[in-house]
Amino acid sequence: MAIDTPNKDYNSMKEFGEWDMLTALNGGTRAMRKAGKTYLPQETDEPDPKYTTRLNRSFLYNAYKDTITKCVSRPFSKPMVIKLPEALMPLVENFDGEGQHMQDFGMEYFKELVSWGVAHAYADYPTVADPKKENKKTVKQKGLFPFNKIIPTKRMIGWQVGEKKKNEKELKQIRYEKTKTYDIESYQQEVRKQIWIVEKDKFEVWEFKSVENKEQWVNVDSGTIQNSIDGIPLVTAYTEKEKMMVAYPPLVELGWTNVEHWQSLSDQKNILRFCRFGILMASGFNKAEIKQGLTVAPTQVVYSENPDAKLSFTEHTGKAVEAGNTDIKSIEDRMEVLGLQPMLQKYWNVKATGQAINEKKSVSQIEMWITATIRAMKQLIIYDAQWMGINDLTEDDIKIEINKEFVFGSADSSDIQALHKARELGDIDQNTYLMELKRFGVLSDDVDVDNTIRLSRIEEPVVQGFTNNEGTGADGVLSGNAQEFVEAEGGEEL
Repeated sequence: MAIDTPNKDYNSMKEFGEWDMLTALNGGTRAMRKAGKTYLPQETDEPDPKYTTRLNRSFLYNAYKDTITKCVSRPFSKPMVIKLPEALMPLVENFDGEGQHMQDFGMEYFKELVSWGVAHAYADYPTVADPKKENKKTVKQKGLFPFNKIIPTKRMIGWQVGEKKKNEKELKQIRYEKTKTYDIESYQQEVRKQIWIVEKDKFEVWEFKSVENKEQWVNVDSGTIQNSIDGIPLVTAYTEKEKMMVAYPPLVELGWTNVEHWQSLSDQKNILRFCRFGILMASGFNKAEIKQGLTVAPTQVVYSENPDAKLSFTEHTGKAVEAGNTDIKSIEDRMEVLGLQPMLQKYWNVKATGQAINEKKSVSQIEMWITATIRAMKQLIIYDAQWMGINDLTEDDIKIEINKEFVFGSADSSDIQALHKARELGDIDQNTYLMELKRFGVLSDDVDVDNTIRLSRIEEPVVQGFTNNEGTGADGVLSGNAQEFVEAEGGEEL
């Protein structure tokens, strides 16, 4: 196999994580049009020219990318709180060795995590003949200092995992893609693909280039790595870990819903082309008159030998357009609900309703992702310290805080109302609705959803037709029939 062949776990993440689809959405309208029939199928018997016209009139409403942007920007809308040992303070202003502030690095790393479910960063050090012989004076003179780099998830194509000791695994090797740009004559540039292979104590760099007019992989660099770090200094964070180095994008369902919107909006744009114009209807004209042609214009007179001949316009009733608008709006409502979920706190210790809880145990997905990012950055700093020969630094010696004030509460937040609306519009079924209420902490985790649905069919409906008097009030508190249902299930009054 070629050196750039991805391993099985990488291919699994790419396939089941729908990377191609999410990449197309991130590319916007241009990328979705380029994907063509993959995400906008061609109708049966639809000629290629008409399909191309329809495709080029389609525009992406990019709720997926907008949600990623909001998820990433909100935690970093305020400055991070950073406190490091004095020897490591230069990292704050230059975390990547190229002048990138630690906050900007954290934001970039967090975006990688939210987008793909897994994010990698590597703690590195400038190449020296023998790091162990460098002292404080020579390091300062040469300007040597550790730096950190993000390895994009889609470029980490392979890794090997071994046993460190009983019931403990460690990375033995990582393999990732890079590109290198070379300046050639006449102000032109050439970009070559590289594969880096890194182990604890050595590295290799392979480059795909022309050798004797044949494109092939060539080993262009290699060397030893001398450090006091126990293992490969790679730090990996997960939104929800499947296994070592493996996780899936947390917003993939939002992505597919966005594709559904792309298709529905394309249909709507297409039907509007025809509904905006009346269809000319002619009756009573003979073949000769039709062959001669009928000119319809304000200054023209249309003649016919048949006194009963007539012309009229038939216009669309607009029902199809209205149905299309309803469909598009319902999809947008679903995307709104899906986009809010990461920022919604879930109560992990719910008694009967979302009221009787321990606040310290309520946490949202995005808070967990922020925590994972903070831990990753702390570990990078510990590796940086070890590169410098500081081996006693721990997480307790490092303080990093990222803003979490934007996170919504549970039962009193607007997304609960969005969930009610989605149910009332028929966009989600009753089972999903009740499962989401459990997840939000409005209903106890002990509530049997199937039994609840069965009881609701016998008794007065609890879900449909909620108003401020029956269902939830403006503050999201259950009342009326909904409150009676909770009490019937052994819950407490709010």
